[in-house]
Amino acid sequence: MAKNKKKKVRHQAPQPKETGKSTRLLNHGILILLTLLACYLLLNSNAGYRGLKDNFIMNNVKFILARPNLTYDQKMGAKFPKDYPYVQFLKSNTPDSAVILLPPRSLKSMLGSTNGAQNKLWDEYFLYPRKLLNVDEKDNPLLAKVNYVAIINNWGYDYIQERYGIHYDKKVPYSVVPVREAKQQ
Repeated sequence: MAKNKKKKVRHQAPQPKETGKSTRLLNHGILILLTLLACYLLLNSNAGYRGLKDNFIMNNVKFILARPNLTYDQKMGAKFPKDYPYVQFLKSNTPDSAVILLPPRSLKSMLGSTNGAQNKLWDEYFLYPRKLLNVDEKDNPLLAKVNYVAIINNWGYDYIQERYGIHYDKKVPYSVVPVREAKQQ
């Protein structure tokens, strides 16, 4: 009698069912609708987000649509009438290698706005590749490399006299002052 030998059968993992393009498109469409619904509910159920949508986003959209022929600089100047021109002034009066000292962070809205010259990240966006630091950053190694001081609402003249021994008889409320020769890197 012959022995029945059982063959070892290898089980393969089940193959995923192939879905058609229409099924994938439907799934993606449902996910998009759910995401939009979640955003809508989030924006309308939370007072903070509702204020962001109503005041910030909608006002910016209205502002842009009402002035379609303005250049980017003109729109920014109209939206930030004190900050943006000053940042552009800094950009045009300092070399790309400049290390600019800004006033202390505690002196908010010296230009009449909280959006610009006191917001270092905002400034860095427009002034790159220049390096910026606030006078509050005492441990920053860039402090030794400062070659320009931003003068805002007359802040900076006393610092320059104290730190560098330079005295100014004529003081301009908004300026940028070189304190040592900028070195090309």
